[in-house]
Amino acid sequence: MGVKTSEHEILINLQRQPGINQQALAARCFTAKSHVSALLNDMAAKGWIGRHADMSDGRVKRLTLTAAGSEMAARTAHIQAEVVTLMAKDLAHSELLLIARSMTNVCVRLEAALGVPKEKH
Repeated sequence: MGVKTSEHEILINLQRQPGINQQALAARCFTAKSHVSALLNDMAAKGWIGRHADMSDGRVKRLTLTAAGSEMAARTAHIQAEVVTLMAKDLAHSELLLIARSMTNVCVRLEAALGVPKEKH
């Protein structure tokens, strides 16, 4: 498919939070703004993302997926699901519950560090 892991991460984040700005996206991806900027330029050239001026601050660009970007996000999410299924194939239910609990705790801590509003997990 030729999609980088970092591109997949951006696609999924834009799918989950359309209209996010570049700075917030970089923070969510734990990536330097310059790296995200370069990736976004490449992804825009591929027709996957759109940049739109923020209505309240013209200096800020809001990021969204195009139809092609939404399709690519769905494709990469499907592949990711297949990989996760393969990884978890031989684990006992109790092991999966432990992993889920641990990942929820990690996500809560990361979101708190990023200032993301609390959600139900």
